[in-house]
Amino acid sequence: MSYTIRVVQTVSEGSTSLSSTTNTIVEGCDKRNETIVDAASEYNVVIGIDVSSLKVFSMKSSQVLTVKTNSSGSPQETFTLVAGRPIVWQEGDAAIFAGDVTGLYVSNASGNDAVLEIISATDTP
Repeated sequence: MSYTIRVVQTVSEGSTSLSSTTNTIVEGCDKRNETIVDAASEYNVVIGIDVSSLKVFSMKSSQVLTVKTNSSGSPQETFTLVAGRPIVWQEGDAAIFAGDVTGLYVSNASGNDAVLEIISATDTP
């Protein structure tokens, strides 16, 4: 089964609007919706991301979260998610991950439970 992933980016000021839309056909799409309770420390979201087949990756949280890849102690990458502001990566952008990802270690010190949404789309099922 194939999926169409649509990435839309728009910046507007007054009557000026700059936008682009990219449609990507992918064979695999992993969509997650994880609740990360308040005061969670290094909550492990098991995920398999093969960077050689990755086409689109995005994550967004309802609260401020810290997300580390592959290890809570010596992470490959560390992201700080701002509430309501997604991180969006698509093929052709500078690499988002230095290598394959097997887990996300998520910490929530926001004072509220958070909903972490993830879309990982690949050219393999």
